[in-house]
Amino acid sequence: MCPIVDSPHTPDELSPALAAEERERAHAEAAVLAAEAYARRGAGVGCKAAARAAIRRRFADASCAYVLELAHALHQRYECPWFAMCLLRFHAPTFSALDAATVERFGQGIASARLADVHARVLSGPAWLHGRIDDATVMGWTRSVDPWRRRIAAVSTVTLNVRGDAGGRGDPPRTLAVCRALASDPEVIVHGGLVAALRALAKVDRGAVPAFLAEQASVMPLVLADRLHRGLTPR
Repeated sequence: MCPIVDSPHTPDELSPALAAEERERAHAEAAVLAAEAYARRGAGVGCKAAARAAIRRRFADASCAYVLELAHALHQRYECPWFAMCLLRFHAPTFSALDAATVERFGQGIASARLADVHARVLSGPAWLHGRIDDATVMGWTRSVDPWRRRIAAVSTVTLNVRGDAGGRGDPPRTLAVCRALASDPEVIVHGGLVAALRALAKVDRGAVPAFLAEQASVMPLVLADRLHRGLTPR
């Protein structure tokens, strides 16, 4: 396992082990990747597909330090955070070395449902499932003053309950712990995350969701209760 350097936000300072020319190369490559990623997105190719293709072609033998530098450059300099998060997820050595500080750093400044859900589904959810971050970290997000961070907490549970590339097999206890912590949340931003969390949970534990709705009915905002009933009712 290679260490991820915990350092300030400026990309030049993130990987001091890299030689200056390697840092410069990472930033130059980040500019190219950002342009390619936006082109793929415009063509309808998903974030995961773009990241996997890039790793397969270019980064299988890259060091964690180089990939981390590249991801931070994509995130901060080239306004391509969704691709940066995918890169961290699908470069196996870097993903194996993730910690809570790094996962949280890549969640800073998120201000859209799309990016919050990319963070949750691509980075924080898989990191939680595979033990890179712990329950206390995710539960801490449910108490954040930032509603986008609270949404990320809710949507991170989806990975626990979906059989995808991350390997979720179902985890009602941890899912419900997060949902209970957010059941009285007044923010519509968070409500969408709860709908996603409970919809995924219903696929592995059909009875858990009606029980949760009944249990939390007295504390749930009416707008949330209505949205959950509509969002979880089979069509």
